[in-house]
Amino acid sequence: MAATTATTPTPLIDPTIASILPIAFGPKRSVELLKSFFATGKCLIASDGEAKFTFSVTSEVGNLMRKLHGGVYAVLADEVSTIAIMSKDKARRSGVSVHLSTEYLSSIPVGETIVVHATCDKIGKTMGFASINFYDEKGKILATSRHTKFLGMGAKL
Repeated sequence: MAATTATTPTPLIDPTIASILPIAFGPKRSVELLKSFFATGKCLIASDGEAKFTFSVTSEVGNLMRKLHGGVYAVLADEVSTIAIMSKDKARRSGVSVHLSTEYLSSIPVGETIVVHATCDKIGKTMGFASINFYDEKGKILATSRHTKFLGMGAKL
């Protein structure tokens, strides 16, 4: 019987990358920190198909470059546009997302304030559509999003 030699398996993650994973995906990215971020929000408008909020960009929602994390834009687009859709829908249905897309145009650093403005473009029998724009306090566009929600059938007449 031939002798076998043990080989060291090739790591799946580069050791230099592995050292930053706890920072990028660790406890700092928890729901509790998103809750504290949302606590910084101020509602400016929430009626007749429009919602506008401001949020302080905190280090908890920053990426490794100390800019607002791209995933947070998506969460903000979802939450603020849902408020816009509900404010236009007579049945106040929140629905479920079927499509959400975001285009990133510029970044915003930790310590700044972001303005999120959502407009309900249309409410149908079962679908709602919204457009979302993100700005810094000076009015510079940071990102744009589109959100489509399935609103269900609503109450039967």
